[in-house]
Amino acid sequence: MDIEVKKSTGSAVCLDDSRLKSIPAEVFQMQEIIDLSLRRNEISEIPPCIQNLKNLRRLNLRHNNLENIPGEICSLGKLQVLNLGFNKIKSLPKELISLGNLSALYLDHLHLRTIPEEVFELEGLTILSLEANEIKEIPSEIKCLKNLRVLNIRANNLTKIPSEIGWLYKLRILDLAENKLNTLPKEIRYLHKLKKIVLQQTPDTLFEF
Repeated sequence: MDIEVKKSTGSAVCLDDSRLKSIPAEVFQMQEIIDLSLRRNEISEIPPCIQNLKNLRRLNLRHNNLENIPGEICSLGKLQVLNLGFNKIKSLPKELISLGNLSALYLDHLHLRTIPEEVFELEGLTILSLEANEIKEIPSEIKCLKNLRVLNIRANNLTKIPSEIGWLYKLRILDLAENKLNTLPKEIRYLHKLKKIVLQQTPDTLFEF
C-alpha cells in the first residue's frame, strides 16, 4: 500500500482510519520516522520489528484491537509520547522502565482495574491519563511520579485519594471527575503549582487555584 510520509522537522507517518488489520511492513523500514500515528484501525498485534524504529518519539495506537504490548517497544529509547487508549490491553511489559524519555502516557478506556505497577517506574512522566477505566484505588507509589504536571483519572471507581498525592509538587491539572469521592486528603494543600482541579462532570465545577 502507499504510505504517506510528511516531512517537517523530521518524518511523520499518518495511517489513521485506514482499516488496517496489521502494521504495513514498509513502516518498519523507515528508520527516520519520528511520529507514527495508527489511530482508529483494527490492528491486533505489534510485531517485534517495532524495535527498528529507533528514532520514534511519538506513537499513537489509540482505537485498535490490541491485547498485548511486546517488550520490544521498550527498546525505543527516544520515545516521548505513547498513546494506547481504547484497546483491550490488560497489562504492560515489565521492560517499560527502559523508556527513560517517556513524558506522556495515555491509558484511557482500557478497562484497567488497577494502575499497572510499571507506570510508577516512569519517573520522567509529565502527563498520565487513565480516563474511563475501572480503577478503584490510587496506590501510594503515585508519589514516585514527582514530575507529573497533568494527572487525568476521570471516570473510574475511586472512593478516596491517597495522602501521597501531596508529593506531586509539580502537578498543575488534576481531573478526578466522575468518581465516587466524598473528600480529598488535606495533603492536597501542598500542591502549590496546581491551577485546575476537576471534581465533577460539568465545566462549572472546574476549580482554579
